[in-house]
This record gives sequence, C-alpha cells and structure tokens, in this order.
Amino acid sequence: MKVTTLILSAFLLFCPVQAGAFKTLAGIELGTEMDSYWDLLHQDTATELPDVLFMKEVKLKPGAIPGVRGGSLSYSVCGDQKLVARMKLKFVDRDEQLFRDLDRLYRERWGRPDQWAGDHFRTIQAWLWLLGDEQETVEVILMHSKLDDMRPGVSIKMTHLTLWEEERACWERQLDRESPPLDAEAMQIRNLEDFVPH
Repeated sequence: MKVTTLILSAFLLFCPVQAGAFKTLAGIELGTEMDSYWDLLHQDTATELPDVLFMKEVKLKPGAIPGVRGGSLSYSVCGDQKLVARMKLKFVDRDEQLFRDLDRLYRERWGRPDQWAGDHFRTIQAWLWLLGDEQETVEVILMHSKLDDMRPGVSIKMTHLTLWEEERACWERQLDRESPPLDAEAMQIRNLEDFVPH
C-alpha cells in the first residue's frame, strides 16, 4: 500500500489547483516540446494515427516511468514544433483498487467528474474530467478495464484539447491547399451490395 501511495503522490504532484495548470502528469507536460521526452520513448515506433493524421504517436519504454508498464505520447506534426498533445499511461498494478484510489484523489482535487466514459456493464469503468479555462482545456480519462482484448488494468489518458483542435485546424488548412478535390462520382457509393460481406 505504501508503494501505491507513493506512486499516486508522484502522479498528482504537479497538478496545482489554479485553472489552466492541469497539464503535467508523471513529469510529462502537455504542450511542451517532445525533445524533453525522447529518452522515455521507443523513437522507432513513431507513427501517424490512422484516424488522426495531424498527430504522431510513439510508445513509452516499459519502466521508463516508475509504476508504468506502457503507454504512449502523441505529438503535433502540422507546424514546426513537435508538441506533446496527449499521453496514455498504463500501470503495472492492474488491480481495481488502484483505480478507486486514483478516482478518490481526483475527486478530492477536481470534484465530481464531468462525464461517465465507461460501458453499461462496468467491464470498462472510466471517468472523464475537463480541466482548465477558456484559453486551455485538458481532458483526463481515468479507466479500469476487465476486457482481455484491451489489456486489462488501470490507465490514464490525458489530452490537451486546445492544442489538439489547433492541430486539427492546421492540418485541415494544409489539406485544403495540397489535396486535389475529389470529383462528385468518387464521393458517391455506387452499390450498397459492395459493402455487404459475402
């Protein structure tokens, strides 16, 4: 229990109470240059996210952060700077008690969550908090999964929503400039039967 308490304290150490300051978790600060974190990462795993082409994701080295078995950082690629926009951390301790302990600390720090983000059967328990102000908003999702295909255990996903949306807008502007428009025929489905498995 002492080890768990120390880990929890380290994770929440850099989260002061004023608005706009909830950007640092386990020593990684959203919105800062990736150069500070390459030693924690498998650089050769950096890849574009299939559905989020304005970001790249790179995997954390197991054990690079004490108590964390894996995860990733996502960073901006549209502009000149590579800024950390999202982090996902998966804990070595997969026990639901860790989830409950973090949930209690988060509620003490930030109040009730803004949204339930889990499923109805509670095989995935997840709470979402929106932190910050009009200038900067950060989304924190605390999750515990019992599903084998989701690597069961406790995880935190933290996203700098303001930076995320700025990067999306930058990418869309570039796309408008660089991509030739599709003709009307290429935009239409010709036959729905083409999309029925047979």
